[in-house]
Amino acid sequence: MRCDRCCGVFALVLSALVFSGCGGAVEKPVENVVPVSGKVTFDGKPQAGIQVIFTPIGSNTESRGGNAVTDAGGAFSLKNYMGADGVPAGQYSVTFSWIVGPDGNPPKPGQPPIPGVTAVERIPAMWSDRTKKGRHNSVTIPEAGNTSLDYKIPAK
Repeated sequence: MRCDRCCGVFALVLSALVFSGCGGAVEKPVENVVPVSGKVTFDGKPQAGIQVIFTPIGSNTESRGGNAVTDAGGAFSLKNYMGADGVPAGQYSVTFSWIVGPDGNPPKPGQPPIPGVTAVERIPAMWSDRTKKGRHNSVTIPEAGNTSLDYKIPAK
């Protein structure tokens, strides 16, 4: 009887160890974020569906960046990788993407866009390509955040 009891306790301890975090999900570090929002116009008009992407650059090693999608008025509000409102203060490269079908309408739901066939990037490469650097796509977000960014993207 005593052996059965020891085996039961051993099995209980073993299962507790197995299910207590061994091989569990990796905790994501929490970022200290500040609010970042603004407005995007394309060819002088606000457009819904433009993706705004902030990629950390320089010594901004604390951040993983953030992204947002514009609403019908061209407004956006960044979220970080965990869905928190904002990104850490620091320097960022800002790029934009607006994928539409050849007819200018958004891609059909459930059909992955195929570049050049069923999808077209409307944003010029100077604004959509991360490797093209310039003053227009670099921003430093201060400790207080920035809620008045204004991007005017030309059609060409």
